[in-house]
Amino acid sequence: MKIDRLMHWCSANGLKTPLQIRQKEGNDGYRYVVLDPNHPEARKRNLINLIDAPLDKVCMTSKTSDGLADRLLFESTLGEDSLFAPYLATLPTLESFQSTLPRFWTEKTWSLLETQDTSTTTTGSSNMMDGGQLKAAVELDEERLKFSCDEWAQAIVDSRSHFVPPNGQEYALTPVLDMINHNPNVPTKMKRVSGNNNNDDDDDDDNHDRILLQIPANAVWGETEPNLLSQVQSLWSTAMNTPKEQEVFTSYGNMPNAELLLSYGFVQTDNPHNTETLAIPVIRQAKPLVIACNADGSLAHETLPPLRLALVNQEERESLFNQKEGDDEQQMQQTPVSSPNGGSGTASQENGSTTSITNRIISSRNEMEVMALVGGTLEEAVYDLKGFIQQLEQQRQLEKAFSDDNLQHRDDDAIFSLLVTYLVERRKTLQACLTCIQQQYPDLFGF
Repeated sequence: MKIDRLMHWCSANGLKTPLQIRQKEGNDGYRYVVLDPNHPEARKRNLINLIDAPLDKVCMTSKTSDGLADRLLFESTLGEDSLFAPYLATLPTLESFQSTLPRFWTEKTWSLLETQDTSTTTTGSSNMMDGGQLKAAVELDEERLKFSCDEWAQAIVDSRSHFVPPNGQEYALTPVLDMINHNPNVPTKMKRVSGNNNNDDDDDDDNHDRILLQIPANAVWGETEPNLLSQVQSLWSTAMNTPKEQEVFTSYGNMPNAELLLSYGFVQTDNPHNTETLAIPVIRQAKPLVIACNADGSLAHETLPPLRLALVNQEERESLFNQKEGDDEQQMQQTPVSSPNGGSGTASQENGSTTSITNRIISSRNEMEVMALVGGTLEEAVYDLKGFIQQLEQQRQLEKAFSDDNLQHRDDDAIFSLLVTYLVERRKTLQACLTCIQQQYPDLFGF
């Protein structure tokens, strides 16, 4: 069995872990890890060492992402002659990425995100129900992927590699670590432990730099430290005298769903770090202005200045001009004529003064108009998304009913599920922002 072979190879090469790899029944290829309660690490009450791996014995490393993809491709061409053969045998195939990573999506898949309703304004200049944010990210990433040595190798590196601490100037693929699933709420710590290099015995694990991945014990057992031991004990089944398994997660970082989908091929439900862009149509503006909405209901303040400026009246415009002149004069008095390298420093400070003014609330009238426009657009977007998601679910059921190819149906169903989750989570984030605006400005909504 591939997993058994991998774990034996890892152990023989000095990788230490309390984790065991599982595969979900009825979900081909989906693997996850659990903590072995019999392992000494499971008895710890503070930090649990999930992975303790010698960097130069089990980790495939490179200074760049492209370089790591090159090395992975080279090792794969060696087949069983590669030192990493047991690890390579467990990696996903290119076909497995076709339905998950947007870079491989077909036009048919992208069309599932398109709305045929030309009357809606919440998609901006795009007809995609996410405002086109995902496709724009894919198109932006295409320039990087042009120089990739191989689609499969680059997809593996992008979805499974990690930075090597402490400075993150090196990429690595680490067996077992790359099978741990993501949970944004799990505090995760990774560090590099230097080897002592005191003797010439290459088999001595103390001679090698090691990667150490740690999480708090309460992230596994769901209890705070004082009650941890009793919680661990309660997980044991007295009837069978065997422990119940707990899936273990780590955090890949504070990423919005569009980024998770782009790089890893999944969407995180109830993601506290999710951010969604929203196109705001403004009179006398050739293109909609784009703002960002956060999962906690806040609006990204750095995206609001253009909208505030677009809605100023004459009196506010003159006031802004006078403020800018005053700020410029004050900066001129405080700034030397020339900088140490002989150049003038006034240009960048002038841009800074403009930014500082527009980052502030211009007036209560202006802010009310901004929030009215944003709130109205959010209302429409949330409503449109609800109807579109229902249509997508109906289309999913129809294709399921008329599909004769079980394998194709499974792939199509996975795509539908992914897209529905993506749009549901977008709707949640937009609704959170709408609720916050309604609570802060109830008069705008007749409350």
